[in-house]
Amino acid sequence: MMQPVDSLGDARNAVGQRQSAGWALSELGAYGVAEGVLREAFRDAERLGLQNVVNDTKLALGNLYMRTNRQ
Repeated sequence: MMQPVDSLGDARNAVGQRQSAGWALSELGAYGVAEGVLREAFRDAERLGLQNVVNDTKLALGNLYMRTNRQ
């Protein structure tokens, strides 16, 4: 989804962009796609040590799970 940023080698920015895209997809009701994007952003943010993105992604996933009645 975020290939242009990834191809520039800016992994930190790409992770933040994926988190934002996942949140937006969730807000639009595309829960399946949003979950995949958010999980990928979460995994990469943890790997890169981006705690703020990790926290924002957890919040977005929690919101998604609440909306879909999942835990």
